[in-house]
Amino acid sequence: MVTKDDAEGPTRSFTIASSPSEKDFILISTRIRDTPFKKKLAGIDIGSTVNITAPMGKFVLPNDYSNPLVFLSGGIGVTPFRSMLKYATDNQLPVKILIFDSNRN
Repeated sequence: MVTKDDAEGPTRSFTIASSPSEKDFILISTRIRDTPFKKKLAGIDIGSTVNITAPMGKFVLPNDYSNPLVFLSGGIGVTPFRSMLKYATDNQLPVKILIFDSNRN
């Protein structure tokens, strides 16, 4: 999916929103804005081929569950927390998590 007429360029970074416990799919989320790239993405057909790179970074749950966790997010920044919360719930991890999420509307 190449969009050469977008001022922000032809590529974007996305966060994986699915959990490792969700084995049948990979879920990503984005905010659809009024840019040529996002418009093209919103209209892409199911089954279309897209080019992706390997995941980068390491934003995961800690191995030590003895301390409670507090997640702070805003808008689309909630995406990685969705993955972590789903994983903790699916695996009944003994960790306490409190999330504060803020959105414009």
